[in-house]
Amino acid sequence: MYNQESLDTGLYIEGRSDTECKERLYKLFGTEYEIMGRKTIPKPGFLGFGQKDVCRLYYRTNIHKPVSEPAVVKPQLSLEEAQAAIGKITSKMSNAASDDFEKNRNEIILKSQLGQIANKLDVLMKNVSPETNYHPSIKRIEELLTENEFTPSYIRAMCEKVRTQFSLKKLDDYDAVQNAVIDWIGESLTISKDVVKRPPHVVIIVGPTGVGKTTTLVKFAGNLLRDARKNKKADPVVHFITTDFMRVGAYDMLSHYTSILNMSIEKAETAEDVSTLFKNYRNNSDYIFIDTSGLSPNDYTEIANMRAVLDVPDMHPEIYLAVTASTKAKDLEVIMRNYEQFNYDSVIITKYDETSSYGNVLSVLSEKNKAISWITTGQQVPRFIERANPGRFLMDLDGFNKNEAHIKEKFNYEPSKEDR
Repeated sequence: MYNQESLDTGLYIEGRSDTECKERLYKLFGTEYEIMGRKTIPKPGFLGFGQKDVCRLYYRTNIHKPVSEPAVVKPQLSLEEAQAAIGKITSKMSNAASDDFEKNRNEIILKSQLGQIANKLDVLMKNVSPETNYHPSIKRIEELLTENEFTPSYIRAMCEKVRTQFSLKKLDDYDAVQNAVIDWIGESLTISKDVVKRPPHVVIIVGPTGVGKTTTLVKFAGNLLRDARKNKKADPVVHFITTDFMRVGAYDMLSHYTSILNMSIEKAETAEDVSTLFKNYRNNSDYIFIDTSGLSPNDYTEIANMRAVLDVPDMHPEIYLAVTASTKAKDLEVIMRNYEQFNYDSVIITKYDETSSYGNVLSVLSEKNKAISWITTGQQVPRFIERANPGRFLMDLDGFNKNEAHIKEKFNYEPSKEDR
């Protein structure tokens, strides 16, 4: 045991254990020290809370100087001095804590306010969005577009445009909304422009079976002949080439029409045949019309074979894709995709008179940004074919109260004689 006198040397070191204290003494004095006594000292926790025991070792050195550097032992503070020092430290910590608290408090308040705003927006969206989406005007427009068989994606886009372009107050004016939608439908359609080419002007129509490709070609030829005679010009020189050997009677049907029109017709089974005929006709023809086989839109191989047959150097044909007005949207997408290898210039909508809803075709052509060039409206040759115009489609919309004068003026539309 250590006597009290040995504990009054004034030199001590504190640590969590005897081992820690001895390690610290060794770093200071090497082995030139002697432990004089030991005490367990209770220490208060932070800000006076809690308490833990520490080990205090009293020692003296056996040399006047430490092995390395002098050990600087700070004099012990009195109780009053220690309390004053603790007070200063506590004050600084308190001030820092106060600043941190203020900063955190402001951040918490800001986050809380933002959270409240977000919650209010959610409530507003839940309350307002359905009302806006199903405002009577928008609901009616959606119903009319559905009745006209526009695709769901086209309808959503159109209704979204109404929501963004019209305030809640302006939505109450249904006539204004309706007129805007009619204009937007017309503006969403791309119409092919007239193509002027040096003779011979080669025209090819491709498309599925039964869409009226042959009849449409004959209508083209008949209109050329009629227009020339109407304008007192020489009859155009027109030659027909048919590559359709799949449909029974295809050649006979086309031969019948060409004999009436006093135009020639030849068969071609291969690319070499087409190339030879083109070379024979190119210097003495105004137009060369090439009829093609009707193929299943899913028969990609046969479509590719037909494309190879029509691949003739320097021919530079104008290629149309023919589809019926009643084609379903999904089927039309497949047709357009598989015939894309022809790099067709535009689309001819055939059999327009055989349906009363055109939304499917118009939706897909609009969304795919494909131009429309012609419309056929009956079987009689050479009549019932007309240049495509948005006004024609708009005038045939069901359920809309259309401003005919506005449509004619805006889209430069004049109904054909057959429609009057």
